[in-house]
Order: sequence, then structure tokens, then C-alpha cells
Amino acid sequence: MIPIDGLDHISNNVNMFFQKIVGFMQDTGIVFMTLLALVGLLLFLISGKNPIVKRVGLMMSIVFGIFIFVFAYMPVLYYYYTGGGPAPANTQIEEVFDATHSGIIQMFKVLLIIGTPVAVTVMLLGLLIRGLGANNPMSKRRGFGMMLLSPIILLMLYLIPNILRFL
Repeated sequence: MIPIDGLDHISNNVNMFFQKIVGFMQDTGIVFMTLLALVGLLLFLISGKNPIVKRVGLMMSIVFGIFIFVFAYMPVLYYYYTGGGPAPANTQIEEVFDATHSGIIQMFKVLLIIGTPVAVTVMLLGLLIRGLGANNPMSKRRGFGMMLLSPIILLMLYLIPNILRFL
């Protein structure tokens, strides 16, 4: 028979394990869901007259956009349902989850250094494709999509590390 202190020790280890899983899912889930939502937006913009691709792109944008918020609020839901209620007003977030996001934030800084010239190049290529697509409406839309998507990607690269810092 296991003593009561042993059960408390096992319970604390299981609780810490779930906290680490939730923190890992936040670190990776927000990033991947953002990328998949942007891929869905890109599919929606360049689908042309294909209704199947247009529908898939729209659904990807909506569903993965919702999943971004699910992963962002996962610790709050976890604490609420396992802690038995809302946290007291003087509770610090570090007491609830002590995960650090420094590795992910460093990765985004590197992506920002690499992604800025790539996004500017894609925007200029989109401008060129839009300008050269005189009689082809699909080419004009593709160029417009490239011009529109590159600042959105840069905005996400700027915002995601700041969002992760607050989680």
C-alpha cells in the first residue's frame, strides 16, 4: 500500500507533467496554427474560380484561427478546471505555469532577420506580376495576393514573439 505522502508526490508529478505538456502545446501550437491559417488565407486568395480550393482555404483560415485562441487560452482553462475555480486576484501567472519561451522567441528573431528581406522581395515580385498581368485577371489576383500576404506575414513575425512573452 502506498503511503499518503507518496500519493501527493505522484499527484504533484502528474500535475507538473500536464503543465509542461500544456506549455509545449502553447509554444508549438500557436506557431503552427498561425502558419496553417496563413496557408489557408493564401489558398483562398489564389484559388481563382476553383470553388473547392476556395472553400478549403476559407475553412482553414477560420478553423486554424479559432485554434490559435484555443492554444492561447489553454492554461486558463486548465487552471480553471483542475484548480476548482478562478485564480485569486493576487495570483501571479508564474505561480500557475512556470514555462519559459526564450527558445521560441529566439527562433522568431532569427526568422524575422531572414524573413524581412524575403517578404520585401515577395512583395516586389507581386507588384511586378500585378503590373505585367495586363489582360490576365488570374495573374493580377495572384500578384495582389502576394503583395497583400507579405506584410501580413511580417506582422505575424513581429506579433507572435510578443504574444508568447505574455503567455
